[in-house]
Parts: sequence; C-alpha cells; structure tokens
Amino acid sequence: MAAAERRARRPKIGEAIALLKSAPNEIEADIQSEYPGRRVGEFWRTIGPRQTGEMTPRELVVLVSQLPETSRYKRAKNTAWTVLERLAARIVNVLEAHRGDYRNAHGAQYDWAPVTPPELAHERAAREAREEKAARQRALGPMVLERMLRGELRMSDIDVTRPIEEALTA
Repeated sequence: MAAAERRARRPKIGEAIALLKSAPNEIEADIQSEYPGRRVGEFWRTIGPRQTGEMTPRELVVLVSQLPETSRYKRAKNTAWTVLERLAARIVNVLEAHRGDYRNAHGAQYDWAPVTPPELAHERAAREAREEKAARQRALGPMVLERMLRGELRMSDIDVTRPIEEALTA
C-alpha cells in the first residue's frame, strides 16, 4: 500500500505531516521549548516502521495548535508581531503624534516616523492586492465619465447590481 494511500485512510497523519512541512524548524523548536522532554522525532518514530506510539499524529496537531501566540510557529504563520506588540506600537505612535501636535502648535518643528510592524510575505501580498483593487476602482470613475461625455454610455446602461466593468466592456 502506498504511503499516500495510507495517509488518505488516516487523515490526521496527512494533517500532521502537512503541518510539519509548513514550518518544520519553528515547530520543532517550539515543541522542545514549550513541552520539555517532547521531540518531533517521537512522531516520526510513531508513524515509521517501528511504530513506537510515542506521539500520535493527533497529539502532534493538538500540541502545535495549543502553542502560545508568541511561539515561533504562530509568528511565522500569522504575523511578525503579537497583538500586544502591535498595541504598544500604536500607543507609541499616538504619543508621538500628540507630542508633535503640541510642539508644532508652539512653534517648534517636530518630525517623527511612526513605528510600523514588519510585514510577512502573506501580509505583503494581501496589502498589495487591496491596493491594486483600490487603484483599479479609482481608475474606473474617469473612464465612466469619459464614456458618458462621448455619448457611448448612459446611466440607464449601468446595472447597479453588477460590477461597473461590465458596463464599460459592453
């Protein structure tokens, strides 16, 4: 029986292996630091030919899912900063903005750079997608106006329940 076939019959093994493939070094370090005496090798020995039963796939998935938000794995998968770090950065930014307002109001020049969290690859991709969509939406207004001024498009041609791009391509 092929390994993929066995994993299909036992979905937790597939889930555990996919989890380990996503961030192997982070998970191994987190398990060793958060659960002293536990090792990822126990899982591999359990599903390997020896089948020692030291750590079941379900146990591995549970241990990883219960890691604290500050763990290496959760930081790598979710965000570079925890909620508390983001809150602290916002507080610093607000205080600096108030300090700048006060100094500027009293004749002193005060320039500061806000504290911004680093972006992970998936956060950057999501932000860029949002910005690209917003840029496309901003570009549609002048296109609609131009087509209306040339007489190529009338208000009655625009179905408000459909995307405006459909009216422009028609």
